[in-house]
Formats: sequence, C-alpha cells, structure tokens
Amino acid sequence: MRYSSKYGVFSYLLMGIGILMIVSCLFREKIASKDDLGAITTKLSGFGLRTIKINTLHFSSRYRNPYFVRYRTSYFVHSKSYNNDFEIMGKIGRDFDMENFEKDIHVGDSITMLVPKSDFNKIGTKTVIRIFGISTNKNTYMNYNNCIDEYNNKGGFIILGIILLIVGYFLMQRAKNKEDLNRLAFQQEINEE
Repeated sequence: MRYSSKYGVFSYLLMGIGILMIVSCLFREKIASKDDLGAITTKLSGFGLRTIKINTLHFSSRYRNPYFVRYRTSYFVHSKSYNNDFEIMGKIGRDFDMENFEKDIHVGDSITMLVPKSDFNKIGTKTVIRIFGISTNKNTYMNYNNCIDEYNNKGGFIILGIILLIVGYFLMQRAKNKEDLNRLAFQQEINEE
C-alpha cells in the first residue's frame, strides 16, 4: 500500500498523534484521592510567576526557527528546606487563590503542600515538583480535591485523540481511492490503445 498523495502521509501523522494522545491519557500516573499525595510542611522562601522556555523539537540548531519558540507561565513556590521548584501547573491549579496567598503569606511562614507520591519520592533528584494543594494552619489556598478532579478530567483529550484517528482514517481512504482511480484511468488508457 503505497500512497503517493500528500493525504496519505498526513493521514498517518494524524493517526499517530491520535494514538499517542489516547495512550498518554490511559497510562499516566493515577491520582484518585489524598492517599496518592504526600504532604510537605516547610518554611516559605519565595513565590511568584515565572515564564519558562519550552524546548521544541528541531533537527539542527542551524535550522532552528525563532518563530516556533514556546513559553509557559507557571506559579512557583520555593522552600527553605528543599532545593526543588514547586510548581502550580495551570491545568490543575485553576482554583489557586493567588491574591490571598500573596497577601497573607510572607517569606518564613510555614505552609503545607500536597504533592503526588511519585514526585514526593523523587524530591532529591527531580527539579520541578507538581503541587496539588497548599494550605496553612488557618487557610486553604488550593484545594486538593479540585486539583485531583481537574487532573483526572481527561475526556476532552481522549475525544480529540479519537477525532484525529477518525480524520486520519478518512484521509487515508481518500488517498487510497484517489490512487485506485488513477490506476483505473491508466489501465483504461492502456486498453484503449
């Protein structure tokens, strides 16, 4: 099955991306309750928004396109006891009360952060640790239940993967039909001669 059309190549690309999206959702780390999180109580040494450059795929630094550089902005919390960066990721930290956190909490105050156990076990080696909850003795600034719900809400990602699979399949069928029609037309030209 050789499809010379651009639709054939593009269809395989779409189907591959769709499969990767579905597999990444189905086999990622499971976080279902507070039992899957570890608590870290520490003194705060700093916090704030930081913009990070995301590494993009490129074949050679010579051909790197400056227009494809991407950035991500995340909120980071720093601890006096740990050298790690504790990150509140945008998609799981939507209910983070940043205004009250910055108003109420000062450097040196004690806070409790809830992090996934997989990150908790790698605190010495991993540079960025995800936060699923922040609280003090008085207030909760990010509720772990909401973060767990947002983390486990992967329906949209799976649906997009399925849509990409379907579109890729139809493009592949279109390329196959186009090649079959070209072959049939060529065969008719030969028979007419």
